[in-house]
Amino acid sequence: MTPDEVSAMAAYYRIDLSKDSEFHLLAVAMEGASAPVLFPWEERVDHSGHPYFYHVYRHVRSNRHPLDNKFLNLVNQLREAGPPEGVEGRTVLAMDSSDGTTVYYDFKTNTEVEGTPAEDTLIPPLPTELLPRYDATDLMQTRRRIDVDAVKKLTFYSWWSESMVEEGSYGDGETTGGKLERKFVTVTFHLETGKFEVEMQGAEDIHLAELTSVTLDRVHDEGNGIECWDLYVGAPVHILGKRTTLHQASAETLEFLEFHADKLRKAKARFLDVIPKYRTKPLPPALRFEKGARTKGGTSIRALMMQVGYLREELAKYRPSLAEKISPLE
Repeated sequence: MTPDEVSAMAAYYRIDLSKDSEFHLLAVAMEGASAPVLFPWEERVDHSGHPYFYHVYRHVRSNRHPLDNKFLNLVNQLREAGPPEGVEGRTVLAMDSSDGTTVYYDFKTNTEVEGTPAEDTLIPPLPTELLPRYDATDLMQTRRRIDVDAVKKLTFYSWWSESMVEEGSYGDGETTGGKLERKFVTVTFHLETGKFEVEMQGAEDIHLAELTSVTLDRVHDEGNGIECWDLYVGAPVHILGKRTTLHQASAETLEFLEFHADKLRKAKARFLDVIPKYRTKPLPPALRFEKGARTKGGTSIRALMMQVGYLREELAKYRPSLAEKISPLE
């Protein structure tokens, strides 16, 4: 999360930062800027580079985030109630940066605060019970799972904000906060060829096919190229020299990833259940850890494969025939 992203969302929610009584609403803007797009909703980009949201089962398209109305209503409710006692005039917001550290930013002076600021300057976080949530009907799935064997490509969506080249612009609908331009990228991995296709929408559209220069921070074996098992929602990648994250994926991709992750999880659970019957020394705790976010398509299949491979070798020391029978590929 960056100050520019929070400022852009505050402007979208019409939060007036010229008033001391509105700074506490930045907590809503920060949550809105990081609000997830949950399946079966997807964030997509049209041919003009403009983002929109699509419900893959209902075929409903919207230019607004599925939770936008709830966030806007919350802003209006909190504005009407006024800032809590002792909060008016607080202008410093604590934000989690991309490297996991906490950044403190003063939105009145537009400067980053060094060290830990005084408590009476911090804008309180939004209470959990006030966070807008999806209605159950928004997440209903009405179709059967796709045929994973028929999947030919994995499609991911990413974006980042870059400083505008022109100075003094206040935005034209394609800029964020009048200072940043958001770049939308569609990354497609073709399973048969192992090559990438990249489409970037911005001031200038870019389309590159049969690309091999998309890389991860780390791959399973140095010197080997990326395979489909290395890709998941949340994976950090380098695209055209730019480090970014695979934020979302198509419905087909999510089903493919989750199908294979589920098979590996079942095999892993079976190994973890059987091995302690023969091995007296406890297994390393890392073998129970699941890398990635616990959301659909957010698990690293490569990490699961490595765990299952280690566990199979461990069980083979005691029961080689049983180790072979426990296979996630069946």
